[in-house]
Amino acid sequence: MATKNIIVNGASREEWERAFAVNVTGALRLIQAALPELRKNNGRIIFTSSGAAVAGYPTLGPYGATKSIPNHLALILSKEEPNVTTVAVRPGTVNTGLVRKLLDDERVVEDVRTL
Repeated sequence: MATKNIIVNGASREEWERAFAVNVTGALRLIQAALPELRKNNGRIIFTSSGAAVAGYPTLGPYGATKSIPNHLALILSKEEPNVTTVAVRPGTVNTGLVRKLLDDERVVEDVRTL
């Protein structure tokens, strides 16, 4: 009999759904709406990524997972839409409520300082 041995702690279903709604679905809908005009005008798409997309911080599962998606979308769109410049930027650590909460977790303090 199989047992459950993998779990992502600290994130409710609602937190996952909200993170995906904001960071993935919202961005995708905006791009889909703007793409026809961007194609005509050699437009640009600039995604905001995060160090959390690649660092795997404890307690930031939903946020990090959803911030990795813009990196991939930028890569794919840059190949699929040659007349639209597409990039993902990672602005670095910004003093926000999320970062302050993260810094309360000793497991990640050193990782955040290196970003």
